[in-house]
Amino acid sequence: MPGFCHEEAEMTTPEQTPQRTYAYQLTSADLLAWLDLPSEKTPAAFLLWTVPAGLCLAVLPASWVGVPFEPKFLLSGAVLLGGWFGFFVLAIRQVQAMRARRAFPAPVDMTLQEWDDHLAEMSNGGTRTIAPRDIGAIVETPKHVFVRARADMIIVPLAAFKDAGDLHAFARRWDDKSKNAEP
Repeated sequence: MPGFCHEEAEMTTPEQTPQRTYAYQLTSADLLAWLDLPSEKTPAAFLLWTVPAGLCLAVLPASWVGVPFEPKFLLSGAVLLGGWFGFFVLAIRQVQAMRARRAFPAPVDMTLQEWDDHLAEMSNGGTRTIAPRDIGAIVETPKHVFVRARADMIIVPLAAFKDAGDLHAFARRWDDKSKNAEP
């Protein structure tokens, strides 16, 4: 189903008619786009990356890895850290892909209504609304807008908009509304 946006032609009152309506499909790729965004790394993640490589370096025989602080040892350490980092990144990516496929085993038809005082997202599962005061962040990428709220998130793919300019205008509009919202 192609995405589209249409302005409501006849507005009776702002309370009765949304300003804009977007229709689109969400897939596991859309959720994966969110999960793949860079995030703040915690000390625990750093430890999960470095400690196993350090332990390997400590238990491997000196004939394999060399004596501490000699070139062979430093090279072995760099190879172990790099290899473990690659494994760590691939493992995280696989877990995220499984989470995304579990959340969206098939494309889901969505409708997003943009009201003056909230966003309303509708699917087969019901309706969720997010008021500007509840928006924690608007994250815009070239292909998505992610509306993060306290306990929820709305993912809007580029396909929902006429073009990238429309996506950017939506992100800017709701970012401004959230920043100017009264608590």
